[in-house]
Amino acid sequence: MKKLLLYILLFTSFNLTAQNNYSMSFDGDDIINSITTNSILNDYSIAFNFKTDYVQPQPGNNDQIFRYWINNNIYEINIGGNINGVNYTGQVFAFPSGGTFDYSSGQTYNDGVWHTAVIIKNNSNNLLETYVDGTLSSTFTETPNVGTLEIEAGGDFAHHYEGNIDNLSIWSKTLSQQEIQQYINCPPNGSESDLVGYWNFEEGSGTTALDLTSNGNDGTINGATYSTDVPVQNCSVPCNQADIPTLSLTNNVQCIGENTTINITGNLNDATEWHIYNGSCGGTEIGTTASSSFPITPISSTTYYIRGEGGCVDETTIA
Repeated sequence: MKKLLLYILLFTSFNLTAQNNYSMSFDGDDIINSITTNSILNDYSIAFNFKTDYVQPQPGNNDQIFRYWINNNIYEINIGGNINGVNYTGQVFAFPSGGTFDYSSGQTYNDGVWHTAVIIKNNSNNLLETYVDGTLSSTFTETPNVGTLEIEAGGDFAHHYEGNIDNLSIWSKTLSQQEIQQYINCPPNGSESDLVGYWNFEEGSGTTALDLTSNGNDGTINGATYSTDVPVQNCSVPCNQADIPTLSLTNNVQCIGENTTINITGNLNDATEWHIYNGSCGGTEIGTTASSSFPITPISSTTYYIRGEGGCVDETTIA
C-alpha cells in the first residue's frame, strides 16, 4: 500500500528590471523643445523623476523643470519660485497662470537626491495637485481647461533648470494613489492604457528623445546631455507559484508492484513542471511531468511529495 503526502509551497518572487542606463542632464541653458501630445486632454497626469542640488541665486527665482501649454494657457512645473510675494525656495509645484495657491507642504527637494513628481489635474473639482514621492506638495485651484497638451523641458529664457530628469510620462487620466506608488518604484513600459507619451531617455546619444508609446510624440534635445546618473528602480514582479494540487489515484493499489497513476489537479502557473519525490520534498526525485498525471509502481509503502518547479520558481527558496 502507499500514501500520498501533499507538500505546501511558499510564495517567491523575481525581479524584472527595466532598462535604466541614462537620464537627461540640464546645465541651465538646455531644453528639450516643445513636444505636442496630439491628444485632447480633460483630466491628465504628468509624472517624472528629478534630481537637483541647485540653490536659487536670489529669492523668487524659478528653477523651471518643465513648462507646458493647454490651449493658450501656460503652466510651469517649478522647484522654487515666488507666488503672491512669498518665496518657496526648493519646493515643487505645478503653477497655472491665474490659479489660486491653496496649499504648500513646505518640504524642499533641492537636496541632490532623486525624487518622483506627479502632477494631477482633475477637471471635476478644478484642482491641480503636485505630489512628490507620493506626498502632496502643493494644490492650486484653476478654471476648467481642456485641450491639447504641449510640453517643454528645461525652462524658459529666464528660468532655467539645473539638474537631471528621467522617465517623463503624460497620461489622459488622474493617476490613483496606488498607481503613483507603483510608478515611484517602477516606471511604465509604454504600452499602458491612457498613456499619451513616455520618454525614458535611454537612447544614450543623438538629439531625439523617443516617445515609447505608439503615439510618436518624439522630442528634440537642444543642449541637454545624457547622464549615467539614474534613479533606482525596483520592478519586482510576483512569481506565481504552482497551485497546491489536489491529488487522487486512478486505482487504489492493493499489492506491491501494481501500477497506478497519480492524478494532479491544479495549475502550474509560472512553474514549468510537477516534480515528484519520495523520502522528502526535494529528496529523491523519481520523475517530472507537465501534464496532469504521473504513472507509478510502488515497490513498498511509499510517501510521495509533489511540487511545481521551474520557470521563475526558485526551489532553493522553498522550505
